[in-house]
Amino acid sequence: ALHSLTTRQSKYIQCPEPELYNRLQDPREENNLAAREPRRLSELHAQLGGMMRGFTQAQAAPVALDAKAVATLQSLGYLNLPGPAPAPAADSRQRQDPKAMMPVYRACRQAEELLARNQPREALGLLQPLLATSPESKKLRELLVAGHTALNEFAEAEPHVRICLAIDPTDRAMWVNLGTVLLEKRQFAEGADVLAKTLRMPRNPREPVTGQSRVSRVDVEAQVKLGIAFLYQGNLDRAREH
Repeated sequence: ALHSLTTRQSKYIQCPEPELYNRLQDPREENNLAAREPRRLSELHAQLGGMMRGFTQAQAAPVALDAKAVATLQSLGYLNLPGPAPAPAADSRQRQDPKAMMPVYRACRQAEELLARNQPREALGLLQPLLATSPESKKLRELLVAGHTALNEFAEAEPHVRICLAIDPTDRAMWVNLGTVLLEKRQFAEGADVLAKTLRMPRNPREPVTGQSRVSRVDVEAQVKLGIAFLYQGNLDRAREH
């Protein structure tokens, strides 16, 4: 998260490329003085740090999981106990500066419009050069997955699918994408396993739903593709269930 401190004269923004503005002489904040006024920058940085150290952070309420929920999360590979604690989040010096990420944001918005107009090749041409700038961006990789799958380029989509799942292993729509990739590779048993696990995962309230039935579109797609996987394996009874 970004933090800032505003005084009558100055505004300091703590970020990977810090910003310092003279509010009286530059009310539109067009002239960053950080490099020219290091002493003032250091003073405001220390003042902001002292204020933040004085804040108290509330602890999140614990979430109770029953044995079934724990078993389900463990079966899906999302809960490994005992194990090492998760790595701490990167500090602001290791993150991309938000200003530097604006071209990526604008390109993603434009790519979404291209995909909506059924122009996946153009969207991919816009997105692929940005991977070197923002390889950690899940949104960028989600759009690359959408573009490649629209062109039936499943081999090209697969590495982006797997990276998205490494970033967010609870993304059920991306698990369906992985199942689709495996089916296209004729790995029907593996694809069926992934799709079946997806259907057992907790549903994300933000997932799009169908009409009045309010059924998750992710569930619908996973059910259909699971039926196809069983059909290719010659298991007609299981295929009919889906």
